Amino acid sequence: MKHIDQHTLELYALNAEKVQHLKEEIEAHLAECIGCKLLYDEMAGFYSELKEELAKPPIEQPVTDRRLTRKHYPIEPFAEYYGTPISYVPRTAIDKVWYFVRKHPVATTASTLGVMFMLGFMVNYLFVNNKAQTQNTVITDTNPASADINVEQSAIQVYNAKQELLFPIRLVDAKSDRDFEERTGLKLAKITDLDGDERNEILTTAKLVGYENSMVQHFRIFNEKKELIKDTMFVEQVPFSNGEPYSPYFSVSSMVVRPVSGGRKEIFISGNSLGRSPTILFRLDYRANVIGEYWHFGNMATLQLRDVDGDGKDELLVGGQNDDLQTPLKNFPCLVVLNPDKITGKKRSTVSPFFKLDASDAEVNYIRFPVADLYKPIGLTPSCYRVEPFDDQQFLLLIGTLTSTKEDVNMSFILDKTLKVTDVKSNDVTDRVYASQAKKGIPKGAIDQAYRDDLKQKVRYWDGKVWKKEVTKVTNMTANIP
Repeated sequence: MKHIDQHTLELYALNAEKVQHLKEEIEAHLAECIGCKLLYDEMAGFYSELKEELAKPPIEQPVTDRRLTRKHYPIEPFAEYYGTPISYVPRTAIDKVWYFVRKHPVATTASTLGVMFMLGFMVNYLFVNNKAQTQNTVITDTNPASADINVEQSAIQVYNAKQELLFPIRLVDAKSDRDFEERTGLKLAKITDLDGDERNEILTTAKLVGYENSMVQHFRIFNEKKELIKDTMFVEQVPFSNGEPYSPYFSVSSMVVRPVSGGRKEIFISGNSLGRSPTILFRLDYRANVIGEYWHFGNMATLQLRDVDGDGKDELLVGGQNDDLQTPLKNFPCLVVLNPDKITGKKRSTVSPFFKLDASDAEVNYIRFPVADLYKPIGLTPSCYRVEPFDDQQFLLLIGTLTSTKEDVNMSFILDKTLKVTDVKSNDVTDRVYASQAKKGIPKGAIDQAYRDDLKQKVRYWDGKVWKKEVTKVTNMTANIP
């Protein structure tokens, strides 16, 4: 898919005469490209808010310097009329004691010793009681242990091991962030000890309050004191062979963390070019320095560490959608199994030959899934957006898309440890949407066992050179066009 460059989209958002002759072409592209539509909406929203702000009258600033001014009007004398007195009502224990002393001075003088004893008892009681209450409310464990998105508070809530709230990190759009997490099973905020010092850090790729000016999502790290210790924006020039202009700014979303030697951690983050192709999978060390990049055309936002082959070592599963229209297959949902140790330097997928980069030897397996005919009336290509366990021997992939009414139309592909697809399932929403479309003539038939078996038979595996029906590994690193 050839995207509209950022400058042209910005001119269109400004309703510039320079791009009016491209209006139909731009509107047609925005109707089918979610990434470009999101970018355009963000630009249009920004300029709309800017226009409203500029239209507001200037705010008069108060005069802060002292100047002598001549009054041209008489000064009216000030008079205040006092209302009915309000009786004093003692509220605390100490207030009540002093109120009694003022009301009964003779009795108090006669029993000074008793009063002093009473005061001493009350002071001691209050001191001990307040100390106990203080001890009950002061949080002694300040080490972050968990975090979740609270929509009502519009924040990432950070807790210690006792589930005591340490502090919030304010979010720009908590509802969208929570929806993303619930749909994908991924987390936009993670708690981990990056450097092995037994003090946890907070990692997040969510949009935060106070950083709204950035058009892309950064990767940020906070310490236990809520101090920002790392703020990374990923900027990469796209080395595409046809010279098509792409934005160099990559917005990150998904991330996973894995332990390495010395108690330290590595971070894997998926970023795409302002919501569009291409995608870069960044491998970071514990200080968030980039030590490797894996480039892939399309949007590959699903990440999961999983021991696929049972050798005791986690592979990195990367799911999403390939949308390189220069290849014969064009758009299709896919899942890539990577050896995380081999993500080094700056290299590309063997299925993305048009980047001016060397092919990555980190690819272990590459699986292409069919595009079911139920997506044709929707006009969108499904994506592999969620990976989750199915049973002890198998895992499940959700492949689908959101409709214009936010209905999640998907098919579930179940894979065993060899990555062979053992079954395909649909849900009630998918069956209902399919039946509704079938009444209109497109598609035809029904989602039955024969339909699901047909999808299972259309799954293909890439060996680096050709697509195969049987499960295979990526072994050929030459620049072949898939």
